[in-house]
Amino acid sequence: MGIELSTQSAKAIVLDLDRHDTASSVFIAYDREFPEYQTENGVLPNINPSIRRTSPFMLIQALEAVFIKLAATGLALKKVRALKIDCMQHALIFTDSTLRRILAALDPQNNLLQQIGPCLTRREIPIWEDSSTGHEVKQLEQKLAFYGGAAKLTANAAELRFPASQIIKWAAENPQEYQNTAHIMLLSAFVTSILTGKLAPVDTGDGWGTNLNSTDLKNPGWNSLVIQAAEELCGHRDLLPKLGCMSDFDLALGCIAPYFSQKYGFNPGVKILAGTGDNPATLAGSGVAVISLGSSYTVNGVMKNLVLPASRDYNVFGFAGKSAMALSCFTNGGKLHEYFLRKYLIKNRDARLRSADWENYQAACGSALLSADEKIMLPWLYAESVPPVQAGIFRENFNEENAAENIRALHISQVSALALHSGHLNTEGALAIAGGGSSSKFLRQLISDFFNKETFVIKNADLAAPFGCALSAAVHILQLSYQEAWKIFIRADESSRLFPIKENRTPCRILLERYRQLEEKEIMRRDKLQATEE
Repeated sequence: MGIELSTQSAKAIVLDLDRHDTASSVFIAYDREFPEYQTENGVLPNINPSIRRTSPFMLIQALEAVFIKLAATGLALKKVRALKIDCMQHALIFTDSTLRRILAALDPQNNLLQQIGPCLTRREIPIWEDSSTGHEVKQLEQKLAFYGGAAKLTANAAELRFPASQIIKWAAENPQEYQNTAHIMLLSAFVTSILTGKLAPVDTGDGWGTNLNSTDLKNPGWNSLVIQAAEELCGHRDLLPKLGCMSDFDLALGCIAPYFSQKYGFNPGVKILAGTGDNPATLAGSGVAVISLGSSYTVNGVMKNLVLPASRDYNVFGFAGKSAMALSCFTNGGKLHEYFLRKYLIKNRDARLRSADWENYQAACGSALLSADEKIMLPWLYAESVPPVQAGIFRENFNEENAAENIRALHISQVSALALHSGHLNTEGALAIAGGGSSSKFLRQLISDFFNKETFVIKNADLAAPFGCALSAAVHILQLSYQEAWKIFIRADESSRLFPIKENRTPCRILLERYRQLEEKEIMRRDKLQATEE
């Protein structure tokens, strides 16, 4: 079984090891299931657009809701043999010292929120979209400059969304909350702790996305130099014990907590593997280099050799078999299309979207044949991570009035950005497409054209991450290699296969160069403006 707590929803998938197919799956949208939190796309409202947070209370409720829905399907949960979870990467949970005791004594007569909620020390937690830590990122890099910077020490340059800068900012602004906090855990480690009934380590898939880790994949752990620098910036010397331990990507941590066997009928011997981030899980569920078209867009693949990034175009995280993966994460992904759909076609930000609305949106994209003079834009509705820039859409020689122009330009420009900033990914063979955006044939064709690759959609593409977790569980139970498991369990939707359109080869080359120049020029303009203001 694989379970995911992502930005906007919770999902679960169960694999049938005999039929090599999906036995059951469930989906829970936070906004619809938990309206009392007033989230929008899973994010709490805030007047500051750089602050992006969610509710840890809602996430605990969502985890419980997954098990309630699974039980309601009639699936024989007692037959589940192993379970792994993934969560939105970089999200943090903060608790007091009672967590360990509470986990060990979870009572099936009460729900998880009633029991775990009181030990949370932050009522709102930062998520991967948060970009409010610019000052802290600069502070951390300055502290580490003598040692070659964060990238040399942790495999990633200091990032706005990574826990190091988030913890530094929070500790400085809320010293009493920091003092009251005994455990600072990646969301994936926190959820795994609930499942095992004991404090669980963070794995290298999520742990390497902290700016606090060492780069030793054989002996996962924290980097003492970075921890010391972070503690000095926090103004406290006790960060390390709050972080807990780090483990391999798919380490077996023990059996499921009695709470779940007694309340939902799981076999007490169900093995729980270390949880991970959604990006490593998606790669595990794809079998080849994958472009995931979710709330954000990601391009990731396994690294043959660990190569530290020379730019901010990609991050490095741990992966299965003590290997590493490279990932480019583009903040302005699928949520931008919902914004454009509402702005140009629905003209209502609150109306519930129907499948027909999305069909009309796709129709507005026009022909798959491209020309060199297509309209392009820098699609930065929100602060972007690749490249690291503040929010602000910039259109090249057209305005925001024409719906069809803007919708087509958004698609072309997003894929141009994916191709421009994915040069580090040495892909061989076809590209897998995952995530909800894989339903767009126009978007998939653009990816085939700009990457000059055959593309295909894996079955259950919108469940790729929890599927990857379930596949890791199958690897553990059946004692397979991942390569063997991929051949057995991954199914390509043969009808989804697309190939580069020959006539688009030259337009793609020209459009990619136009986009590169536009991006470079706009970043230089913004840098000069910022320097003038300072």
